[in-house]
Amino acid sequence: MALMSLNISPYDGVKTNYVKKIVDSFDGRQFGDVSLYNDDIFALLVLEKAGYSEADGIVKQAVGFVLGKQTANGSWSGVDLTAAAVQALKPLESLAGVSAALFKAKTFLAGAQGADGGFGNSFTTTWAMQAIAALGEEPDDWRKNGLSPQSFLAAKQAADGGLEKDDAYPDNRVWATAYALPAVQKKTWLEVMKSFAKPAEPVLLNELSGTNNSQLTATSTLEIAEVASSSPAVLNLATTTPTKADAEKVIESVKPAAGEKKQPPSALAAPAKVAAPKAPAGKISQLRPSVQGAVEAKEPERTGASAALIQPADNQAEEKQALGTKISVLTKKTFSAVTDTIMAGIFFLLKLLTGLL
Repeated sequence: MALMSLNISPYDGVKTNYVKKIVDSFDGRQFGDVSLYNDDIFALLVLEKAGYSEADGIVKQAVGFVLGKQTANGSWSGVDLTAAAVQALKPLESLAGVSAALFKAKTFLAGAQGADGGFGNSFTTTWAMQAIAALGEEPDDWRKNGLSPQSFLAAKQAADGGLEKDDAYPDNRVWATAYALPAVQKKTWLEVMKSFAKPAEPVLLNELSGTNNSQLTATSTLEIAEVASSSPAVLNLATTTPTKADAEKVIESVKPAAGEKKQPPSALAAPAKVAAPKAPAGKISQLRPSVQGAVEAKEPERTGASAALIQPADNQAEEKQALGTKISVLTKKTFSAVTDTIMAGIFFLLKLLTGLL
C-alpha cells in the first residue's frame, strides 16, 4: 500500500513482486493465515488497485470469507478493522451480501462514536473518517454533542503540527499524523493509492481460435502444426496416399522460391509412365531343380519361324571367329613384350653389379 501510494508499481517497481506474493498466499478461499481475516481485508485493498475486480474468482472468494467474519453487531473486531473492511468492500458492492454488510458496519461505527466526536484515539478516528468518506458521507456531518471527528483531531494536535501531543513516543506521533493526512482530506486508501494494470497473461493458440483444452482431440497437434505451417497440405499427404487433387492443393499452398517457375498441377499430379513388361516369345516349361539346387528351365523345342529367329546368322559366326583370332594375336604380342622387358631388366642389373665389384 505504501509503494502504490508513492506511485511505485507493486509488480515490478522494486525487486519483489508483492502482488504475486499476495496471490500466491491464496488457498482457494482466503489469503494468508486461515485464522485471521485482517490480511484478507488488506489483500482486497491492494488487489482492487492492481487490476483485479469483482469479476475475478479470487476476489469473490475472499469477499465471501470476509463477510463470514462480520459479527452480529456489524463489526470486524473493533472500529479500525471495520473501517478498513468498509473501504475494501464498498467498490465490490455488486457482489451478493456486500450492501447488507456495509449497512451493518455503518450502524456499528455510528454507535462507536464518542461524546467528544472521536472514536477513542486519533489513530482509530482517522480510520473511521476514511470509512465515512468511502460510504459517500461527510465526516463533519457525524457529530456528537456538536463535536465532529475533525474537532477531536484538532484537540489532539500539538503546536508543532503533530498529533497525539501527549504521547511520549515520537514514533507514535509520526504514525498518528500520517494517518490523519488522508482522513482530513476525506480520501480513502483506494483514492490515495495509484492504480496499476494487471500484466497480460500469455494466450494459448487454442484460446485465440476459441477452442478450449477439453475440446482438443488426438489430432490437435496436427491442427496446431497446420496453423503454424505455410503448407498444411504437405502434412496431410505425409500419412495418406496422394491423389491428383491433393497434389494440386500442395502446389497452390506452397509458394515457389524466388526465380523458380511454378509447375502446373498436371506436371506434378500426373503419374510416371512405366513401360509394360514384354511377353516372352515362347512358353516356359515346368521348372525342375538341378543337382546343385539351382532351377533350370527345360529348353523349349523350336520349329519353323521361332527356330530361325534364335539361330545366329552366318555373318555373326564369322565376326566371332575373327574377334577370337585378334585376341589370340594380341595376347601373344603382350606376353612377348613383357618377357623382353623382364630380360632387359635382369641384364641391366647384372651389368650394374659387375661394375660395382
